[in-house]
Amino acid sequence: RRLPTRLRHATSLVSPRQSPMVEGRPVLPEGEVGGWAAKFGLCSEAEPLASLKELPSYDDLNFHLRAASGAEYVLKAHNGVIEAGTPARLLAQNRFIERLRAKGLPVPEGVAT
Repeated sequence: RRLPTRLRHATSLVSPRQSPMVEGRPVLPEGEVGGWAAKFGLCSEAEPLASLKELPSYDDLNFHLRAASGAEYVLKAHNGVIEAGTPARLLAQNRFIERLRAKGLPVPEGVAT
């Protein structure tokens, strides 16, 4: 399934102490997603989330967010327990996404946080 080109990707550098792990994956109750989205500037009281949905993932926890304005985001809580969850690896993932985007592929756009 292709993602809309306006879909943005916000990466959260959540440590294991901030987000408890269950079998290696972060746990973030849906009731707390709005607070994290607001922390990263993806929504506010003036522009609340219209919807959120957990996306399939293996090691991380990802949510598709839609703001009241129609802006769409992917909020990622990474798995800080595994090697792939290191900040350097996350930055490499973001650089890879940007290279794909620069080649014209419809991938999420990174949001600086």
